[in-house]
Amino acid sequence: MKNTPDGVGRGGGVFQATRRTVHDLANRALDPERRVASGSIAWAETVLRDQEMPPHELRVLLTTADRELVHRHVELHLERLEESLITQRRSLAAAEGILTEAAGRRGGLTGHPHNDENAALRPE
Repeated sequence: MKNTPDGVGRGGGVFQATRRTVHDLANRALDPERRVASGSIAWAETVLRDQEMPPHELRVLLTTADRELVHRHVELHLERLEESLITQRRSLAAAEGILTEAAGRRGGLTGHPHNDENAALRPE
């Protein structure tokens, strides 16, 4: 697999991301601030809330004594995050295409915004 982001690229192709497991991500070096905080259950809860983990799943993670259940829920959430990122990348690539095409129409043959210094001042 390519070590490139998922989604539609500039050339219109679809890239494949390198698949990382939760364990790979957890074993990466943390910056000093995160290293200190990373042992805290409250910190972990905040991270998962910030990443919009469903509340019922978060409750399971905070109350279970089953390590495998924790792992499965975190893996599931990671998959959702990755799918969301793919969707966001595709939307961003589509928006870029639309805006690039519009800029090309505004900027003449080369599409470079500096071709017409007054272009930004004219209404569409």
